[in-house]
Amino acid sequence: MNEEPIAVYEVKPSEAEFLQGACFLLRKSPKLRNLRVFGCVLPVLAGLFFLFRAFTWEEIPGRRPVVHVYMLCIFCAVFMGILAFLSFFVTNRAIIRTAKNAYAQQKMSVPEKAERKTLFFRDRVETWQDGVTLTCVPYGKANGAWYDGSLCLVLFSYNIFGIYRADGFSQGTFEAVLQAMETQTGRKLLKNSKVQK
Repeated sequence: MNEEPIAVYEVKPSEAEFLQGACFLLRKSPKLRNLRVFGCVLPVLAGLFFLFRAFTWEEIPGRRPVVHVYMLCIFCAVFMGILAFLSFFVTNRAIIRTAKNAYAQQKMSVPEKAERKTLFFRDRVETWQDGVTLTCVPYGKANGAWYDGSLCLVLFSYNIFGIYRADGFSQGTFEAVLQAMETQTGRKLLKNSKVQK
């Protein structure tokens, strides 16, 4: 049964485009969102713990308790700020490293002269290399779609995503693909509606 695709994509993104799109999508991933929330909640909980300890400690002989509490509050604020910065920094480094690893894996798995194209059907997306199907992902697994500059991005899961240039479709458009995805999932997938030039 030869089904006609609604869109065909044949352009390989450059390394810069791939890294831009992968970093954007990884930041939108539910797993990393949870990590960032944890990274922000942990410093607040640690700060509240220190403040609670400040009000429950016994008075230090020869010192006023008010000065002791103020100093502990300043320490808590600095500690929370340092922890929040570290969690933000570590998360960003992890995102960049994951994107670079994904690009290296893709580069190793696809020979330079291989003909690779992505076919979008009514209910799924397939990646073909030299006439052989490599991957097949149903649209029901799509979690979101975005425009980031001239890139069209689709997040299926944490490690499955699509990065497409808006001008890289030899047949059909990303809008037609997005409409088919939204029909299959039953919900709106596009999170931002403007293509930035």
